Amino acid sequence: MRFVKILALSLIAILCSASYGMAAKDDGKVAAFDMKEIISKSKAGLKARETLEKELTERRDRLVKEESELREHWNKLSEDKNVDYAERKKRERKLSKDLKELRRLKADLEEEIKDMDEELTVELLQDVMKIIKDIGDKESYSIIFQKSPNMIYIDNAVDITEEILKRYDAQFKK
Repeated sequence: MRFVKILALSLIAILCSASYGMAAKDDGKVAAFDMKEIISKSKAGLKARETLEKELTERRDRLVKEESELREHWNKLSEDKNVDYAERKKRERKLSKDLKELRRLKADLEEEIKDMDEELTVELLQDVMKIIKDIGDKESYSIIFQKSPNMIYIDNAVDITEEILKRYDAQFKK
């Protein structure tokens, strides 16, 4: 998520610096957009989220099943009074090792999901930035800002999120 924020701030800086030279030539048109809305509502964003969720669900389900089986083995070992001390310790070590491995796999999965999410977001951002640049050029905007919690007020009249969404969804069909 930190990477996305850095990328978004870079986008703002690029758009501001690119349009700085145009400011003297035009009427100073300003626009704003909501990247979170674009990612969450666009067809490409929804498809990416669906893909990510499917992958996440399948892999988490496998881990949950493995964890359940491991707990079942622990319970059986705890209940089995006919196992001698040496055999019990051997099985406990094996189960502890398996539990550690399962925890590592869970952590790896979470890290991988985070990386996949960042990768998908970066791909979406690259496509959206091209559309924003095109809108800025064609409609002679001096500055296009990304909405953020740090912005105290933005008039809805300068919000071009819907226009970006329409263009992005049209591009996604192709």
